[in-house]
Amino acid sequence: MNFFCRNIILINVFILSLCKYAYSDEQKIINSLSACADYNYSRMDFSKLDEKTYENDVNYIELKKKLDLLGEKREKLSEIYRLEIEKYKEENPEPVMKKYTKKEWEYQTSWITNKNKALSSFKSDIDKIVIEINNFKEIVSEDIREVIFNYLENTSDEFKIKNVNGYSDRFRNCEGNYNHYPISFMLQWSKSS
Repeated sequence: MNFFCRNIILINVFILSLCKYAYSDEQKIINSLSACADYNYSRMDFSKLDEKTYENDVNYIELKKKLDLLGEKREKLSEIYRLEIEKYKEENPEPVMKKYTKKEWEYQTSWITNKNKALSSFKSDIDKIVIEINNFKEIVSEDIREVIFNYLENTSDEFKIKNVNGYSDRFRNCEGNYNHYPISFMLQWSKSS
């Protein structure tokens, strides 16, 4: 009887250790899928990201204010440019082309060239602010991607899938990649212990 009880206990311990090992492997796979989905979600197009993943970040709020100020500056410059175009057209009416002759084309081309020269300083100011806005948007975008990645890393998988718009699609894409190439997927996305 003692031998029988001892064997049952050993069998139970063996089965429990197998279950623990299987659970451990399953958890590694889930963690790898989550790491893949977190990264891919944080690299999505900005317009598709769920705002709740970054809206409370202090750095984002400051950068957004600066970006809004640059946008207002661009709008003011655009309005000044528009008014200057109207003023130029009042002072120098655009030629009307009736027959589209060579002389009319030359006159039209000359008028456009003169207009562009006269308004070039206003146009260059707008071009500068547009370049500045685009560069600033890149900075904001990189900051948001980092904030989103940190947010997702510190949130449970269940919460992310249920509450972050678009996250479950990224998770499913990673599952598909895992199913097609499990070894290389695990080598790429599993975290070293």
